[in-house]
Amino acid sequence: MSNKYKNNIQLLSLGLMQGDYKQIYRAHRNLYEEGTAILPDLEKLILDKDWTSVQYGKQLFFLTGILNLIHDIDEEYSKKIGQKNK
Repeated sequence: MSNKYKNNIQLLSLGLMQGDYKQIYRAHRNLYEEGTAILPDLEKLILDKDWTSVQYGKQLFFLTGILNLIHDIDEEYSKKIGQKNK
């Protein structure tokens, strides 16, 4: 993963966890512009976590934000991720 990806994923993650909508928008836009190349890294970010015991709203906001970005880039790819988690 390139440093540009890492930095924007980190900015998006922090923005989502802190509720910083300007940061979320900026990182979302930058990652969206990268297109489908970033999808495997975003998928890994989701699938590497155990979501079965989520207790905090911020964790759900994070998950939703990443899934929304994936869906915005490629709707079919997001559906495939959803099928993996059943």
